[in-house]
Amino acid sequence: MNDEIRKVLVILSNRFTPLKPAKYIELDCKSDGTILKETTLKRAPKKPIYDEVWENDDGKTSLDSCTRIKKKYNHPLQKR
Repeated sequence: MNDEIRKVLVILSNRFTPLKPAKYIELDCKSDGTILKETTLKRAPKKPIYDEVWENDDGKTSLDSCTRIKKKYNHPLQKR
């Protein structure tokens, strides 16, 4: 088993009120999806340092309340 730790960015935005700022959550995960660390960022990241980027646009305020999250392929904040 490969227990490599991946950095994942989760973006919580609101498509119904697009003027409301998005929330950015950084996760450290194992390869099986186990979340090791969850950090809420104060502002949008500037550098592409994430292995995966996921987004929920239903206007949820926390990761626990999300029922559906979409993976964003080729996102500008994803490592190439």
